[in-house]
Amino acid sequence: MSAAATVAGQNLGAGRPERSVQGVHRAALLGLALAAVIGVLFLTLPRFLLGLFGMTDPVVVGLGVQLLRFLSVSGLFVTVALTYTGGLQGTGDTRSPLFISIASQIVVPSVSARYSGRCGRSVRGHLDGDSARPHDALRAQRAAVPAGKWRTIRVG
Repeated sequence: MSAAATVAGQNLGAGRPERSVQGVHRAALLGLALAAVIGVLFLTLPRFLLGLFGMTDPVVVGLGVQLLRFLSVSGLFVTVALTYTGGLQGTGDTRSPLFISIASQIVVPSVSARYSGRCGRSVRGHLDGDSARPHDALRAQRAAVPAGKWRTIRVG
């Protein structure tokens, strides 16, 4: 996120907005690659990873394995969304990421919890209900970059 902000801000300041976009896209790809590697570890070695933190209780390990499976996928979306957030913030556009974060982290989960009937269910039920959040945030961030509003923001 910070690297994307720096690259976007420096290039926009240098009068090279297209390079800002390219830099953020490359940072997102690098983040996605790292998240994919970590996700594979979460899928293939969950019990080992949990054991590193001293988790031995079978119930806790079972819940941890479920959470790591969810994170192995959602981490991909979160990583890319955070990269685009950083890119927008680096160009001075702090409102778009704020509104996208409020919608994807507060409004969508609140409405989902209220109306989906998943409150009080298993970890799987909560994860299924929250699975749209990172994807929705990513779609909104990706839409904000080409919109180009950030190209006209004056910082100073």
